[in-house]
Amino acid sequence: MGVATAMRLPSFSEVTAPLRPMPAGAEDERAFAASVGPTVLRYGVACALLMNALHLAFWPTDRALLDPSAGVAEAVGWFRATTFVNHAVFLAAMRAAALRPHAVPLFALCALVSAGLLGAALARMGPLDAPYFHMAYLVPLATCAVPLTFARRALATLALGAAVPTSYLAARPAELASPFLGASLGCTAFSVCVSLALGHLLYLLTRRAFLQERALQRGAEALAEHRDRLEERVAAQTAQIRELAAHVERATEDERARLSRELHDELGQQLTALRYTLAAARGRVADDPARARSRIEESEGILAHLAGVVRHMVTDLRPQVLDERGLGAAVSWLCEQTAARTGVPCDVEVRADPAVTLDPRVAIAAYRVAQEV
Repeated sequence: MGVATAMRLPSFSEVTAPLRPMPAGAEDERAFAASVGPTVLRYGVACALLMNALHLAFWPTDRALLDPSAGVAEAVGWFRATTFVNHAVFLAAMRAAALRPHAVPLFALCALVSAGLLGAALARMGPLDAPYFHMAYLVPLATCAVPLTFARRALATLALGAAVPTSYLAARPAELASPFLGASLGCTAFSVCVSLALGHLLYLLTRRAFLQERALQRGAEALAEHRDRLEERVAAQTAQIRELAAHVERATEDERARLSRELHDELGQQLTALRYTLAAARGRVADDPARARSRIEESEGILAHLAGVVRHMVTDLRPQVLDERGLGAAVSWLCEQTAARTGVPCDVEVRADPAVTLDPRVAIAAYRVAQEV
């Protein structure tokens, strides 16, 4: 059994959201204004090519579809020929690089000339009670897709809407007394208003899409920049980790070398001496007990020394004072041992807060740093 989904009516603010101009900075406004010229150029060229293509496609059928007795076919043919030339002139002008920056006024001029030619052609087709003038209501809609501000759109659409009836009435002044004049002008005004409303809505949507695209582009650029910085930081951190690993490896090897030397120099020599001393004592136990006893006492001294060496090495590896009394006492003890071992005076000032307890890993790391120094 399906689950019904409750439909919510959109609020007034949601409905009118596309009608509200999207806020933008001065740079975005300049960029959008700069994009109007190329857009109008593409739109104008597309319209001119399309109209001329339609003229060429339908020109051969005018004689068959239109009434030749009323002069309608001749009027339509005249309109097609004159507007074809007008559009061709506009297309030729747009091929000149020097004229492309003036695409907006040139397109407006081309549209006004075509509207005037249409009005003159409609005047040749018949009075206002004939059906032909009603084709003029589509003319103001030509500005819908042009991205213009409302003030410029109103000026262009009003001029385009007025061009057809003005040209028509100039050619047929008798129609000023026609009972159909008011209805024709009213329909023209309605077409102008529809063109203004739809055109401005399309303008706002076009502007919103342009600004959102720029915002996305800036976001992508910022993301790419952040990614580059992050990659640099990762590379730097990786280099530091490698350097630290190499330092740890060197320190480990140095420590191993030191232990090896101490084992060889201290334990090795003392054990060798102990072996010879015990061998000598064993040979003299029966003949010279006093001399054997002396050798044994000497061996005990060597063992005592070896015990001290081993204790010293164990203390270097992990000082017991660090576990029992903390980092401060361990650093002070290290300073004393270093001074006693090397003969170099070593002073250290330790300020420890009894209330602060260090993590054992932090304490041993700090101790190793002090030991390296």
